[in-house]
Amino acid sequence: MRDIGKNIRQLRTQKGMTQDDLAERLFVTRQTVSNYETGRSRPDVDMLVKIGEVLEADIHQLIYGPEPRRLKPGVVRLILGGALIALMGVLWLALRPIAQDRQRIYFEIGLTSLIYVVIRPLFFVLLGWTLAHLVGMALGKKPLGSRWARRAGAVLLVLAVIWFVLVTWSCVAAMVNEWQFEHHIRGEWVEVETEVNGEKTTSLAWQALPAQIPAWVRWLLKKPTFLMLRYPVPYCALTILTGGALWLFGVPWRRKGKM
Repeated sequence: MRDIGKNIRQLRTQKGMTQDDLAERLFVTRQTVSNYETGRSRPDVDMLVKIGEVLEADIHQLIYGPEPRRLKPGVVRLILGGALIALMGVLWLALRPIAQDRQRIYFEIGLTSLIYVVIRPLFFVLLGWTLAHLVGMALGKKPLGSRWARRAGAVLLVLAVIWFVLVTWSCVAAMVNEWQFEHHIRGEWVEVETEVNGEKTTSLAWQALPAQIPAWVRWLLKKPTFLMLRYPVPYCALTILTGGALWLFGVPWRRKGKM
């Protein structure tokens, strides 16, 4: 209670009002308002209600102080989307030279595949969702809230999650097998017979065990990688549209009335 005067002054300054302005609206003298703010006197309940109406605040704010300003849910989602885009972008730029070196020196494509079929598509999906959210906020539009839209969003989200889980698993498995082959951890030494200038020689070579990845998962990995490399612009446009569609269908779901 002892901070009522301080709270009145804070709310008044936030509204850009002087003591004279507030006094005029309350039909009291400026000295009365000054006494309220300095604590020399306290307004009664009826006066608190009038002060709250003038300052557009409730009695709770006058007694306990203004509530801290909070970011709107739409702004928070926009910030999170931008942060995730930045994270995917940093991973993309940081891992690309490493993947290029591994592919050129050791002929390893696991990390390259991870960049092209996981990280980069995620980057553009997040970009599409964030851009759609930004445009929606600028135009004052909200995602579709109908039942069919929520169902469509759920189906699209499930398909996207299944896709990314499969290709991530495939890429990581390929990277593990390549690392094991490089360090001779998984496999066996076999005799290899070679012929040089008509002379046959026998030497030992490391034969890695085959990767334990189903053929259909390998196809899922190879096909989009080929399409991504051959048609990068349409493929990136498709992933951006997917992100925009997720926003349009309200993914991630939120309470009604919130952006």
